[in-house]
Amino acid sequence: MHCDTLSSKILPASSRGFLEKHMDKIRNYITDALQELHHVRWPTRHQAVRLSGIVVGFVAASTAVFGAVDFGLSQAVTLLLSLT
Repeated sequence: MHCDTLSSKILPASSRGFLEKHMDKIRNYITDALQELHHVRWPTRHQAVRLSGIVVGFVAASTAVFGAVDFGLSQAVTLLLSLT
């Protein structure tokens, strides 16, 4: 009862209804998200390590390709600027 009296002094009735409605939505969202996490098929340790290696390899290859293209283009621009 003390909480009702205190909340009525702090928030008007219209704000309390608005706040309660939104808190219910947030609470439902978190509950639903936690339930969905129970349905997730998590990878095994071996799968996680293998897939992480694939990602690191792809990033390294992409870095090498973009670095080579960048170097080639910078050399081409330098050559073109030296001709003028």
